[in-house]
Amino acid sequence: MTSSLTYQWLFVRLSRRFSLAFLTIAVAWLIVAFPWTLERVAPAVSTWRPPRAAAVWEALHLPVLLEASATLALAAAGLLAALWGATAFYRILPPRSVRWHRPPGPASRPPGSLPDRPLGRYERIGIVLAGGGAKGAYQAGALSAIHDFLVEREAIGRVKAIAGTSIGAWNACFWLAGRIGGEDSICRAWWSRIRLSEVVAPTYWVPARRNFVLSADPWRRAFRTLFEDDPEARRRLLRAMAEPDAPGSARFYFTRTNVERAHLEFSTNRESLEDVENATGRRRPLVPPDRWTRTRSLADLREAVFASMDLPPLFEHVRIGDELFEDGGVIDNLPIYFGTGIEKCDLLFVLPLNASFTARADVYRILQRLERVMAIRQGALERKALKDVYLYNELAALREAAGGSTASAETSTSPSGSAEAMREAAERTITERALARVHRPVQIFAVCPDEPLLIDTIEFWKTEEAGRAFRLMREYTRYELEGFDFDEPPGWIRMALIGPQGEVRYLEDF
Repeated sequence: MTSSLTYQWLFVRLSRRFSLAFLTIAVAWLIVAFPWTLERVAPAVSTWRPPRAAAVWEALHLPVLLEASATLALAAAGLLAALWGATAFYRILPPRSVRWHRPPGPASRPPGSLPDRPLGRYERIGIVLAGGGAKGAYQAGALSAIHDFLVEREAIGRVKAIAGTSIGAWNACFWLAGRIGGEDSICRAWWSRIRLSEVVAPTYWVPARRNFVLSADPWRRAFRTLFEDDPEARRRLLRAMAEPDAPGSARFYFTRTNVERAHLEFSTNRESLEDVENATGRRRPLVPPDRWTRTRSLADLREAVFASMDLPPLFEHVRIGDELFEDGGVIDNLPIYFGTGIEKCDLLFVLPLNASFTARADVYRILQRLERVMAIRQGALERKALKDVYLYNELAALREAAGGSTASAETSTSPSGSAEAMREAAERTITERALARVHRPVQIFAVCPDEPLLIDTIEFWKTEEAGRAFRLMREYTRYELEGFDFDEPPGWIRMALIGPQGEVRYLEDF
């Protein structure tokens, strides 16, 4: 975060309750308390001498240096005290919440199903949601359009999986809670009327003792209001966690980054992650057991979402058990693997947020340079995830063309995960492993906001722009869905990039 954006967050966009309290305390300190304190401290500091080195002390002019250091330290301590005092005032008297959280009745089904295009050839539909902070307003609009599109075509029950990273995990909760579809959805209201004070609050920052600057407590309260206090949302979420494979439910995967072990972990409502592995055709655990946790309660779900959204260095590490976690986008910002390698979906709706990330290079400022490097990295991770789909589909097509079979895997008697099973898999040739694959090619529908953006990653104060971004992507995603040929076999991936005025261009270079 740049210094100018830090100023925007803390003293302009957060709340006048905080900024005015900070300025009042700081001015009172600098004008009244600081001179009074300095008058008493400075003489004591300037006259102090070490017992055995007084002459050297004087010769090096260290009394002047010590007095100047004490003056600066007092000024800094006063500003830190002003920060703490303003934080305490803000927390005791927080801003009034906006009225986005009124729970509606159950969402009504849009009229007019279209039997001529029912998406009948697809059995397993998945949704993949990237991270991107406040750019999630774009993603939420596209997700809303996809929801209504599938409802109209009587295909909503075939959504078997939804994987999200960072803000994608937050938006996924609206889908799972049934609060995403329709013109007046709660999801649209949240993104169209949210304020920065509904997301973050100042915290008691201590130099060199705390590596985060803001608290996500307001956002956690919003989660409880939206998904725990609303009876219908609560019922849907509890059912999704208790019965992930029941009709109308979907398996979810919310990723996070293990700070110490530096690998990707996730929370899911699946009871078991043992399935047919694509690479070997055998039944075995798809991921190591220490890489995932089973989500069973709303408290578990809340921790899973906020571990996935733990954007450094804004928020404190989320602790699950005895381990610390960062934002899931640190390692994988577009978790397509859950829709392909884990769930073996045959249709994926992929909603990146960093596919278009061209910008002028800043050759003068360090923070802008670091910020630019992070933007490039996130975009590159998303393109790499889409590029991997080509390999996934090509392997499936080659296996089919070669007449591959899983008979050898199905007739094996070695227990899944045993040493014998691992030895059998290792002894297979590359060709045998390729022919034993069981997945089918996956169709990809992808849409992403294009530059210049109406709202960027940390600009949660842009309420009006967030609402516009939601409406823009909802409208033009629907247009792209109507024009997409779902009857064509999976082929070349083409991502629609939606510009701020609704202009559309297509990206095929991954």
